[in-house]
Amino acid sequence: MFDRARVWLAAGFCLVTWGVQAQPPNPKAAPPATTPAAPQADPVSKELVARQQELKRQFGEFSKALLTLAQNYEKSERVEDKDKAKTLRKAIDLVEKDAIENKFSNLIRIISKSNDISINEVQQAIGQNEELARSLREILSLLLSDDELARIKEEKERLEKQLAELKGLLRDQKQLRAMNESDRADKKRLSKDQDQVAKKTDELAKKMGAESKPSDAKPKPGDPKPGDPKPGDPKPSQPGQPKDGDPKPGQPSPPKNQPPKSPGADQVQKAVPDQQDATKKLGEEKKEDAAKKQTEAIDKLTKAQEELEKRLKQLREEELKRILAALEARCNKMLTMQIDVYENTKIIQQIVLKNADRKPTKLEFQKAQQQSDKESDIIAEADKVLEILKAEGSAVAFPDVFEEVRRDMISVKERLRKGITDDKTQLIEEDIIAALKEIIAALKKQQQEGSSGSGGGGGSPSDQKLLNELAELKLIRSLQVRVNERTKAYSRKFEGEQADDEVIRKDLHDLAEKQEKIWTMTKNMATGKNK
Repeated sequence: MFDRARVWLAAGFCLVTWGVQAQPPNPKAAPPATTPAAPQADPVSKELVARQQELKRQFGEFSKALLTLAQNYEKSERVEDKDKAKTLRKAIDLVEKDAIENKFSNLIRIISKSNDISINEVQQAIGQNEELARSLREILSLLLSDDELARIKEEKERLEKQLAELKGLLRDQKQLRAMNESDRADKKRLSKDQDQVAKKTDELAKKMGAESKPSDAKPKPGDPKPGDPKPGDPKPSQPGQPKDGDPKPGQPSPPKNQPPKSPGADQVQKAVPDQQDATKKLGEEKKEDAAKKQTEAIDKLTKAQEELEKRLKQLREEELKRILAALEARCNKMLTMQIDVYENTKIIQQIVLKNADRKPTKLEFQKAQQQSDKESDIIAEADKVLEILKAEGSAVAFPDVFEEVRRDMISVKERLRKGITDDKTQLIEEDIIAALKEIIAALKKQQQEGSSGSGGGGGSPSDQKLLNELAELKLIRSLQVRVNERTKAYSRKFEGEQADDEVIRKDLHDLAEKQEKIWTMTKNMATGKNK
């Protein structure tokens, strides 16, 4: 639930963050003193005030939702829920520390002055607006971070190492049993090898957090018998006697950060006495008795392996849910940002077309460059998504498809940097928006299907994929459709002639590379590169 709640909060909050783009009204020239007039409300200022008031209201609801969610998780007994509550509390503390609601109020107060606003107040409003946007982005970044994902990854890596070690011991134990049953090996040599395997198994059990049984360690002469009180220990009748497992008075408490006991730890520990008995029987050259004990040890180690693999599969499913949720939140953020750039690109182009020479003036050129800077911010977000996809590693086409979307973003950034806001720039922006919407839909569907999809089915934990193959193929198909449509658009414009514009030639070159990349992606899917 936390993943979906956080996605909802982050996505909704994203709209608030990127909605803080209000430009304070330009200061009006004072009317002549000879013609005093009653101040009239500036329609632009009224719209800005109304918008900022709505953003303040949305932020208030967002803050309340954060607090409610944090309180709910604080009531839970689960350690991971406590960690989630801590993350939410950090966001709440940041809201209070930065006095964000006051910043909203100050901004509203300044832009409400309308005709009375001074140059200094305009600068103050701009600074207040930028500071507010920075604070909101900082909170959003905190919410998009996932300490729980790091915890899952850490536990997964620890259990994977233990599983690899367990498989090695199981393989060695089976080999020793086969050699024992073959009658070809030296029993004394086998006894030594069996003893080594028993010691390694005991070491692994300790790594996994298994507690040694009282019978495992033989009492030394002079040691108290089991159940006898040790010197200085309180008698059973004395009050305040610590329970089993509690630290004795004067003894240090066990470390709180110690990893919990691994699944299968008890089974591994139980296999040790069987292996020790097998060692003894081999030394006595009792082949059948030794084989029986070896089989019992193998059965216990096999059960331990099953328990470890079951837990690793659960962790992989949790990891996938969180990665999918994080990707969806980031893609929603990019979509909001890209739509903003697209709408502004259209507005700039409409102004350009009204110019006598239908070319951008210095003002339109500057505005286009501002949108280019915004596109750079979107590219930075895309880089973070690609880092997540490459680190996750199970998807074949998804990272490549997203890389192509990023290349389109770079193309838009370069065109806007040159002041080009024409229909071709808008077409590329439309393709980016369409691609992001399709990716978000695929991520949502995968989260709904969970591990029941064809990409996340049974088998070992490593077989579970971020997206199933059908979803990846659909993304490739959509990319191919967009390449086809863009090719047709250029074909209609340059029918029967060679494109001589440098920007257009670069666009056509990029399309050719994109088509080649689609072929490579399809080939990788067909040959099962990710298997």
